[in-house]
Amino acid sequence: MTPSVKESRNHSQAPPFRVDLSTSELKLQPNGSDNYFYVDITNLSQNFASFYLELEFGNQQVRTIYDKNSWYTLMPTVSSKIPPGGYTRFQVNIKELPLAYQQLSSPKVPVLLRIRSPEWGHEWHHAQTFVIDTSDLGEIPIEADFVDSPISVIPGESTEIAVRVNNPNPSNATVLLKLQVAKENHDYFHLSDLPNQQIGPHSAKEFIFDCTADPQLQISSRIYAIDLILESNFNKIRVPGEISLQPTGAIALNCENADQTVPQKSNLFFNPAKATAAFNLTIHNQMNRSFNPKIDIQYQTKEPLFPWLNRLYQRLKQKGGETLASPKKVPYEIDEHQEILHISKQRSVQLRVTEPLPWFGFGKNLIYISQLQDESLSGIDTTKTTQKLTVRLRPRVPIWLQYLLSSILVIAIIAAKLGSFKTHKDAVKFVQFNGQGTEVLSASDDQTFMRWQIQGKRLKLSVQSVNLERALRVIRYRPIDNNQVAIGYENGEISLINLLNAQATPLSIPSGKDDRVFDLVFNQNSTKLYSAHGSGAIFQWDLNQLTNNRLGYRIKEGDKAIRSITLLENDRYLAIGGRENSLQLIRLYRSTAPNQKKLSRAVPISVAYPSGSQSDYITSLDTAILPNQNLNLLAVGDNQGKISLWSCQNGQCKSLIRPWMGHGGSPINAVSLTSDGCFLATAANDGRVKLWPLNQAGFRRANFSEGIDLLQQKAPINAVDVIQINNKLWIASGGNNAGVKLHQRKLGQPKRNRCSQAVED
Repeated sequence: MTPSVKESRNHSQAPPFRVDLSTSELKLQPNGSDNYFYVDITNLSQNFASFYLELEFGNQQVRTIYDKNSWYTLMPTVSSKIPPGGYTRFQVNIKELPLAYQQLSSPKVPVLLRIRSPEWGHEWHHAQTFVIDTSDLGEIPIEADFVDSPISVIPGESTEIAVRVNNPNPSNATVLLKLQVAKENHDYFHLSDLPNQQIGPHSAKEFIFDCTADPQLQISSRIYAIDLILESNFNKIRVPGEISLQPTGAIALNCENADQTVPQKSNLFFNPAKATAAFNLTIHNQMNRSFNPKIDIQYQTKEPLFPWLNRLYQRLKQKGGETLASPKKVPYEIDEHQEILHISKQRSVQLRVTEPLPWFGFGKNLIYISQLQDESLSGIDTTKTTQKLTVRLRPRVPIWLQYLLSSILVIAIIAAKLGSFKTHKDAVKFVQFNGQGTEVLSASDDQTFMRWQIQGKRLKLSVQSVNLERALRVIRYRPIDNNQVAIGYENGEISLINLLNAQATPLSIPSGKDDRVFDLVFNQNSTKLYSAHGSGAIFQWDLNQLTNNRLGYRIKEGDKAIRSITLLENDRYLAIGGRENSLQLIRLYRSTAPNQKKLSRAVPISVAYPSGSQSDYITSLDTAILPNQNLNLLAVGDNQGKISLWSCQNGQCKSLIRPWMGHGGSPINAVSLTSDGCFLATAANDGRVKLWPLNQAGFRRANFSEGIDLLQQKAPINAVDVIQINNKLWIASGGNNAGVKLHQRKLGQPKRNRCSQAVED
């Protein structure tokens, strides 16, 4: 090793390392095989240290031309941590020797070594002079290349082609440059010439050629080969390149019979149910390339000339319980060819549209937008690629007959009972009357709830639907303040909403979201709210303390999924129904004394309900106080189709009668009792709503053992509520057809007791 000649630093203390170079002279070789040397750095400190090494030309002119890392490489780039007294070796490889040599004005050029260590936080410089021997380098070939390739050329426009030539020699170079394309493409491209050029020593220069593609010739858009030919006093080279000829021109689509009326002639009484229109489309390829045309058909429609007739017809379909299908794209047929359409060629295709004729009105205009499509239309005139096609459909019913039928339809609509409205967009999951029996709330999977006013025998939407942006499962009026409701969501959230100002107060549960809410219930004085969840957990909120705490208190741990809950015996017990036909009671208060009403974590009391499998559920519970008795009547429905009635007192429930299949074995979705327990309403998957008059002991009346059918439809009924106002019985229901229905039954005067009232149609 050659010891270091000179070391300099930018700190007062001595550097904590020593630098040794493998040589002080480096003879450059043309092939670059031996153009390297070693730098050894010895750690003189008392600590482990790693080292970074950088080299710079001492000549300021050279440093401004070359990036510090462009003319050499290091192995390794950084050393590992070296113990005290140890050393690390860097191999410095000099690359691009001719370019580095070209900038040297003297064979001896100082090289600056920068050494730093992250552990010290300082940088030291080491200066060393190398002797560069250039005697073996000789002449260096002239280099040339295209600045950009491929070169984008648009027919009819002049395009500049830039080439770069580099002279690495210490003497001037005389070069002759020329662009050349294949012989068969000479007529397509016009290329400019350049005279002989002089390039100084150690310098590079750019030259510009002009290229124009003849727009009059049918030159196909593709890649063409082009060569740069260079001749100099040093060497001769050919550099390949590419010309990308861009697409230009236009494609067109037209139709001679773009406006048609079908059928061409109307029948006297009825026109056919469907009619076909045939359009002859022509595709013209006026581009400079071939392509495989594809036609995209977009369907649009306009209102009929007399839209009110069609709206009357649609309203009748709604009244009949039919689900109106959303507009669909009418099928069409098109004769498309898979062959390539070549330059300046055209092709004919036929489009056949078969449309159902409208029943009413003076007809219907259907608009088809046909459009040519291609993978790349950049630079192509597409103003004529779209064709409007109009189909004018005659009505199936002639005009003279429509006047007669429309009169009949208007009379039928006026006479129809409008007791149901399909204002929800998805299944209705819950309905409830307010305490006065003047309003109904409905909650739906369409993420909305609605308020309905009872007017006569009809429901009228009093407030537009409130969208809560998540599916609703249950909604309950707050008993004392009917202007506030509690809502349970399918995603496990619970909120209180003020109906007057729509302000929402979210409630929190310790288990977080995604614990599906199946039921909610308020106590009688509206101070407590209870929620039942799919995990089997039950939570309670103190509504008087919401300003300080919105977190629910868990009164039951999760085990079996709970579908329904209800309060019994003056809010002292909570009845729970859920999976495996589990029916239990939870005592909520230790004592009936007001000052001792505290939560109890007692073990739930099981009710002797027939057990079931994991797929068997008690789906609905409701309770009432039997007249003249200190007993609670508990109504139970399950998904095996059974309805049962139980009497409950002091936390014990006994079955009154054997369970019965009130809906032919169809799963029971909801049960509801009037407050005095004289009437029971049920809803099931069979699409029926039934009313069951009960006697004062909680038994079915003998003359109503099969119940009273209030509604029969195809879609399942998910929710039902019943309330008695004076001598009228009101029943609200909602189901999978998104409808909310109202039913009314008049009651006669009681004969013997309150539960002996006659039920009139």
